[in-house]
Amino acid sequence: MNWQKVVKWRKFYEKKRNENTKPMKYKIAPNFFSVIILLIIGTALFKQFDFQNLKVEKPALAIVYSFAIILSIGFMIKKK
Repeated sequence: MNWQKVVKWRKFYEKKRNENTKPMKYKIAPNFFSVIILLIIGTALFKQFDFQNLKVEKPALAIVYSFAIILSIGFMIKKK
């Protein structure tokens, strides 16, 4: 096998691989649905929190609210 051809093909594949492995860019695009969910659940979680004792009234419900907030933020992040 001709080594010049091997080197030529190797350079070609390295170039293609470098073009295809560009890092993904993420874009935060707030849509109406996610913003409304964040506002409603965020205020509900804020009302449950007791700042004097640093505790929440209903811990299980606070976990569900926190999960919903994280999920709505996840829906706002989109791949470009």
